Amino acid sequence: MPMRRLICAIAIFVVTMFASNAWAGSVPYYSSKWWTPGMGGSSAFSSSWWQSGFAKAGGFDTTVTFIDNTGYNWHATVRGWATWQHTHWLSSDVKKAHCRSNVSFNGGISSTCVASN
Repeated sequence: MPMRRLICAIAIFVVTMFASNAWAGSVPYYSSKWWTPGMGGSSAFSSSWWQSGFAKAGGFDTTVTFIDNTGYNWHATVRGWATWQHTHWLSSDVKKAHCRSNVSFNGGISSTCVASN
């Protein structure tokens, strides 16, 4: 009988893990082909966001961060030139993902900001 319970517990655990991963995903929240200094956008507020990323058509100076919904403070801010600029904030606080360009850039193809939950 204990072996049957163990097998049942393992099966429930495995099913739960696959089900929870099915809900995870990435949501694009801002996209443009042309960028100017200060231009950017934010996702909706959510407690489930854990990654904010910026997939860029070329290396240009950008910032990605999270903004909380109480003091509107920035958290886990990263600035850089990488074509995949991203940051993580593993917090259950309600927050929004945010991205912005720090320079002008004309990529010809869209560069997109993405939030992951």
